[in-house]
Amino acid sequence: MFLFLLVLVPIATSGQETIAPTVLDPQCVEDFNVMLGCVKNRTVFSRIDDLSLNEEWLDRNLAAEIGNVISCSRLPTCSSAQIFYIYLQQVEWAIGFYYRELESCLGNGTLKEIKRICNSIPRPPSDEVDLSPCQGFFDPCLSDELVKQKTCTDEHLPNFQALSSTLYTDCKALYQNAADWKQYSIYWYRSS
Repeated sequence: MFLFLLVLVPIATSGQETIAPTVLDPQCVEDFNVMLGCVKNRTVFSRIDDLSLNEEWLDRNLAAEIGNVISCSRLPTCSSAQIFYIYLQQVEWAIGFYYRELESCLGNGTLKEIKRICNSIPRPPSDEVDLSPCQGFFDPCLSDELVKQKTCTDEHLPNFQALSSTLYTDCKALYQNAADWKQYSIYWYRSS
C-alpha cells in the first residue's frame, strides 16, 4: 500500500500548477492607504481612470477631489505610489489648465461637436504604431476643427495641443500602471 501511494501521489500532483499569491509591498500598501484615505467623495474620485478629452471628465469637482488627495497626503516613498501621485498632480493641472485657457473656446458643447465631426470622418487604414486607447489625443482633425469654431481662435491652438499632449502622457501612465495601482487600491475600494 505504501508503495502504491509513493507512485500515485506524485503523478496526481504533477499536473497541478501552483499560483503564487501576489505579494504586496507593505510600504506601497501604506502609501496608497494614506493617499486614498484623503478622498472625500469616492463617487467623484472613482472617475480618475475615465481619462478622456471631454467636458464631462474635465470636471472642476474631480480636480477639487484630486486636490484634496494631493494636499492631504505627502509624496509617497514607494515608486508605484509615487507614479500615481504624480499622475494625480498632472491630471489636476490638466483640468485646471482647461478651465484657465480653453473653457471659453471648448466649453458649452464645442468640444463635443468637434469630436462628433472628427469621429464621423471615414479614416483610411493607418500604419500607426500606437494603437492604444490614448492615440485619439493626437488626432489632427481635432486641431483642424478647433480653429474653425466660432468660439475659438488660432491663439487657442497651442494651448489645446499642450492639453492634448498632457492628457496623452497621463493616459499612457494610466494604461501602463493601472493593474499595479489597482492591486494596491483594492482594499480601499472594498471598504467603500
